[in-house]
Amino acid sequence: MKQIYEDAFSFLSGHLPGPPATVLNAGREARSCVEHLTKEGYEIIGMAPAKDLSTAWAGDGSGLDGDVSEEGDGGERTGGYDVILFDQSLRSLDPLDGPVKKARELLKSEGSVVVCDETKGDQTADNERPTPLIQDLVAAFCENGFRVSLYPGQPPINPLNPSSKEADQTRDRVGHTIIVARRDDLFIRAYDDGDEKDILKSFNTIFNTNRGIEHWRWKYGDNPFGRQKIAVAISKDGVLAAHYSGYPVPFYSSVGDPGDFFSFQIGDIMTDPRFRRVGLGRSSVLSRTATYFYNKFCIGSIPFMYGFVAGNHRKFGERFLGYQYMPYIPYLVMDPAGPGLKLPGRMKRLVSGFSVEKVSAVDLEYDLLFDRVCRDYGMLVRRDAAYLKWRYLDCPDNVHDLFALKRFGRLVGWSVFSVRENRLLWGDALFERRFAHNIDFLLQGLLERFYRNIVGVEGWFSPTPGWWTAILQDNGFELKDEPNNLVSGVALFGNSFSLSFVERNFYYTMGDSDLF
Repeated sequence: MKQIYEDAFSFLSGHLPGPPATVLNAGREARSCVEHLTKEGYEIIGMAPAKDLSTAWAGDGSGLDGDVSEEGDGGERTGGYDVILFDQSLRSLDPLDGPVKKARELLKSEGSVVVCDETKGDQTADNERPTPLIQDLVAAFCENGFRVSLYPGQPPINPLNPSSKEADQTRDRVGHTIIVARRDDLFIRAYDDGDEKDILKSFNTIFNTNRGIEHWRWKYGDNPFGRQKIAVAISKDGVLAAHYSGYPVPFYSSVGDPGDFFSFQIGDIMTDPRFRRVGLGRSSVLSRTATYFYNKFCIGSIPFMYGFVAGNHRKFGERFLGYQYMPYIPYLVMDPAGPGLKLPGRMKRLVSGFSVEKVSAVDLEYDLLFDRVCRDYGMLVRRDAAYLKWRYLDCPDNVHDLFALKRFGRLVGWSVFSVRENRLLWGDALFERRFAHNIDFLLQGLLERFYRNIVGVEGWFSPTPGWWTAILQDNGFELKDEPNNLVSGVALFGNSFSLSFVERNFYYTMGDSDLF
């Protein structure tokens, strides 16, 4: 055990300022570390043993004042500590917000909080003692103006008892973590009422567009599947430095467990140009804001999130945001005047029973269609009536046209299109597999009745399911390079799915991005 403590201190000392820095031993249980720190020349201020730790840091942490040993006074030391050390004490500090806020007040401008304690990454982890969630710790530090570095499992101060099978099963979920949180001028937190004004102003400036409040409310404020999943970085002067967000969508999977779950489609990521050189890599404002978003909204809640990333952002996302990428986005293009598209003749149309209708409302019929066909698509966003209504019909941009393909009046498929210049973007589709090869009836109806001046039909369709992309190619669609050099990627949380599993089974279209 002595060697374990020595290894722990050896690792820890590399993340402390050099002696004679002033250390507040706020946990009162770090005897071994304190002995080492004293020998190294640090000035140690200890919490008075007469008072319970939870009482000293209760509420807003104001109980700490005057609750240190005779070597120093809490009031006199406010703003004067180089380091505050919590060792094996977090279970007595719940909730964490008050103590973390108080710690910031007690530190020098460049001071740090160091945590050495047992944490867990899963709320369901079996543990005899109350143990804080590591994501709650990270969020609390970010929200109170700290820059966080995590060192999970390096090294275990009091390792789990390896003698039981249960301990082996929870080893990845319960373990010791060293957290170094440095006082900072940025406060990263979740959305608060009124933030949308600064978010929209920043978005329109950075992306040179004119997005209105109606779009923001539709995407984030009125999303029926979850609202305001947004992280913002705010400077000490109240300036919006960065924004990281996602909108929740329901998923169904016929090929894995869980079968029903939520994911986030990530979009609207931005950093104010004035803050792009504040920190590098993992310490950059964007990376820190993303880390907060993961800990606040993702870990323990969703198996993965997904998005579509421009090529110039790919390396940064891979190195510093935890993104993993699928090989390519299949971009399928069809020339209506080309030889590949063979439209059905008049007699065939008359006897086939197929009809094409433009849709302005969806009902139970669309739920029933999804239930009939979902198992043929692997893993996909639950494209039922509720999703279609929100995603396309309620979108205030008014750029989406929803069409139904029916056979003798029965819904057998639908598609969503949008016109850009003289091109028809095919943004989304779902068909009964046995009727999917009849998309020539759909395309004929569109080109003859609704889009007569179109020179090309194009869109994304994932390689999965293979039978669907084969039908598209049989109907004159050719595979091209994605024109914006986009790649599809995921960030995984937990062990439910792997990148290869998502790649093999995820059915996505352009409508699964915020570019359509």
